[in-house]
Amino acid sequence: MRIAVVGCVLLCGCRSVPPVTRPAASAETLFAAPTIPRADFDVVPAELGDAGVLQRIKHRVRLRQIGAAWVREQGEALARSHGGVAASVLPVLGETAHKIRVVSDDDDARLALWVDRGDAMLTVLAPVELADEVGHTAPTAGVWIEPGIALDAPRGAGPWREVHVQDEQLAVDGWLPHSLIGHVWVATARQPAVTKLAKSTVWTPPRDPRPLVKLAKGAVIRVEPDPHSRAVATTIADDVIGSVVARRGAWTEVELFRPQLRARGVVATASVLATTDEISTHGSGSGHGFGMSHADRIEVSAGACLFDAVDGEVVGVQLAPSTRYGSLRRRDADGWSLVFVDSPWALLELYVHDTGSDPDHPSWELCTKPSGP
Repeated sequence: MRIAVVGCVLLCGCRSVPPVTRPAASAETLFAAPTIPRADFDVVPAELGDAGVLQRIKHRVRLRQIGAAWVREQGEALARSHGGVAASVLPVLGETAHKIRVVSDDDDARLALWVDRGDAMLTVLAPVELADEVGHTAPTAGVWIEPGIALDAPRGAGPWREVHVQDEQLAVDGWLPHSLIGHVWVATARQPAVTKLAKSTVWTPPRDPRPLVKLAKGAVIRVEPDPHSRAVATTIADDVIGSVVARRGAWTEVELFRPQLRARGVVATASVLATTDEISTHGSGSGHGFGMSHADRIEVSAGACLFDAVDGEVVGVQLAPSTRYGSLRRRDADGWSLVFVDSPWALLELYVHDTGSDPDHPSWELCTKPSGP
């Protein structure tokens, strides 16, 4: 009796796919969950001016929009002076149940700010092939996605969630375990290291020696050369470009590359419009600035610590020498001055600290080590 109970617990606890409700196609196999990469949060805001620091930050998040933000996790929300849609992938210094601490470069400063988790896109936490509704995948046909891809994933009961890939050219639906879906991921070895936080990004498909073809809008990419076989993706834009894997008369095997996505399968040859040498790219960008009257001009040196308050915590580092608007009139006996730093979320009131003895020639407290021997 005791053996029977233990066996039941082991079998029930190890089930990782939904119950099979129809026979699997001979070419398809059970879903195999990948290992989710893990890493510690080991960079603090005072290190954000260090050489190579962005490569040390392993965690990333993709923002859905510029919404609420906080300088301190438990502080007051920033008064928004900007706002709108943002598709930026940003490094992450930490996270809580409701907020994510992101790194942003703007206005000659690199800052650590808390944003609302609801402003972040869902993504997959490890490279994986999307499964069908009963937990099957095909070894040579399907859609493979990587961390950073934007997903919609309605909540539901059970261990699996249906996901919808956000892409301008392809409609892709599939299923993943709940454990593989989240907001903050660890960059994989296949993803390039962050070297700078640019205002714009451009994606270029990988080089491919195979013939390129355009697919008609509405072309359905299937697992097998059968109009009743499972669809893995559908084109939703005109002249989507793919590579020819093989030609099979009424069917053509193709492979398509999109940001953080690879799709492979067969389409009706009638949906293949023409051969092309074109490739597609994707980019986005934004910018902003500000002016201010009746404010002091304060020369801030590169490497200066940026504090959230007088005698407060470091929340960023000055990246390059600049003249900032601010208020020397708020300087007190301990050498603190208010400076304004712009960000995609709001105009921030931060502080620099003079550690020198000459008020007319301030020596700002540095968060970077001096160069030289």
